[in-house]
Amino acid sequence: MIPRHCREVSLKRVSFPITKENILAEAVGKSAYINTNYMVLNNGPDWAVVRIRRARGDGLLQPISRIEVLSMPEDTAFVEKPEVDVQNPSVMVRIAEDMGKDALVVKGRFEHVSFVHEEKTTPLVVFDVVPPDPPKIVQLAEAALDTGRIRKPLRIVPRILNLNELARARNTRYVVFPCYASSLSSLESEDNALYLDQSPVLKAPLNEITLVGCDLSRNIFASLYGGVPAFMDLCPKNMIQAVPEACLCRCCVVDEGHQIEGNAAFVPWGASVGEVEEAIIDLFGLELDQDL
Repeated sequence: MIPRHCREVSLKRVSFPITKENILAEAVGKSAYINTNYMVLNNGPDWAVVRIRRARGDGLLQPISRIEVLSMPEDTAFVEKPEVDVQNPSVMVRIAEDMGKDALVVKGRFEHVSFVHEEKTTPLVVFDVVPPDPPKIVQLAEAALDTGRIRKPLRIVPRILNLNELARARNTRYVVFPCYASSLSSLESEDNALYLDQSPVLKAPLNEITLVGCDLSRNIFASLYGGVPAFMDLCPKNMIQAVPEACLCRCCVVDEGHQIEGNAAFVPWGASVGEVEEAIIDLFGLELDQDL
């Protein structure tokens, strides 16, 4: 359970011991604001969360007709995190999971208060390469979730391929990468690295060169030089075949928007936050929350 908006949640400091009997007794004859669907109760270190039902009526305050206790102090944690947007389901549920509590009350950004109750995140495996570091697609996926408009709680699981490590593993003197990256620093010297997007003049025969890339890189190389050297595959479509979870990857053959293939969403190499957000929504069959 995650409130759609913190305006649904009322924080109430109480003087009585927080027991189920006291909560129910205290609600008798009381009213609640028309937008209030949940109350967070606090007495010292003790916290509890209840859902309220209001009797139909006119006015801003309506009689409470029923109280449902969602969590008691022994099951409820409280944290104060000024950097957290309490309307971001993914962040809220991840904090609760990390703390190992069924219910978590958070006082977050702008002193807004909300909670999560018995929610679990769904993993989203994100494939990318470094450099550059941090990997772009991971940053874009986090930014997409930070808007709070994706209501499904997700936990990003990065799967990162390090191009420097691939370069170290080659058995040839030279290595060719798809495009230039200044932080490909594992090579003995800049003279050992070539970049396909610059159409370099080859400094050695093909048997002294390793190409790191995908099928498109291999086809471009063959068109430029009439043959294909040793090859190291970094295509995410090949890397995710044995991954059962939902996946998000960049793909150089996707020009704009995104493509869905099975349990994977592919976005352009130069994807925007908007394209990543749309890909996640489509991948999980969600609707964008336009109220936030």
